[in-house]
Parts: sequence; C-alpha cells; structure tokens
Amino acid sequence: AEIKVRVKNLIEKQEKLRQYFGNQLADLKPVEAKVNPKEAAFLTKVQNMVEKRLSDGGFGVEQLAEELHMSPSQLLRKLKALTNLTAVEFVRDRRLQRAAHLLSTQSVTIADVAFEVGFDNASYFSRIFQEKYGVLPSEYS
Repeated sequence: AEIKVRVKNLIEKQEKLRQYFGNQLADLKPVEAKVNPKEAAFLTKVQNMVEKRLSDGGFGVEQLAEELHMSPSQLLRKLKALTNLTAVEFVRDRRLQRAAHLLSTQSVTIADVAFEVGFDNASYFSRIFQEKYGVLPSEYS
C-alpha cells in the first residue's frame, strides 16, 4: 500500500511539472506552482539557447545537447519529463511561437518569417504552423 501511494505521488508530481512547463512554454508566463529550482533553471537555460540560435536552420538537437554538455538521449529524457515534448518538438515549438509573434506584430511576408525562425522551406513552415495553430500563417495576423 505504501509503495502504491509513493508511486501515485511521484506520478502526480511529474504531471504537475509537465503542466507547469507546458503552460509556461505556451504562454511565456510563469504559472504559480512549486517547482524544483534546478529544473526551472535548466528549462530557462534551454529556452535561452534555442532563442539565441532560432534563425539558424541547421541548429537542432545535437547542437543543443552539445551546448548543454549532455547526450541527445539524455536531453530527450529530461525535456520529455519536464515538458512532455521531445527535443525536436521543443525547438520546433519555440520557432513556431516566435513566428506567430512576428506575424501578429509585423507586416512581413510568410517566407521572410519562415526563414527568420529557421525554416528553409516556406511550404513546410506553413503546414507545421497550420497544424499547431489551426490556421494558415497568412490568416493568423
């Protein structure tokens, strides 16, 4: 019975962390929750690294893991536990969020936005953007 309670508590804690960091990624606003400061610092560090290299289309999981001095699989496990996103999804999500911000605040072409956030193919960017936001980039602004 004690083991079941401990496992249940661990699962609940992980779910709260996923919700916290998932909301923080989606809204870019912190949500009040008790979070391990080391985990919050790690995620902030990852976000900053991705933001710095956002326009680099060649930047991916391997480069991010190298900058963090981690293996790609270790980075995957850590991000999956904290955000419920794989490392590839995390980077893509940050790029799409930045693209949405650019489309809503500036009057630039979709191709320019796609290239600015690291997508080399504007049609691929449009398809991925539509999957995330439910509308084409041209309709978003």
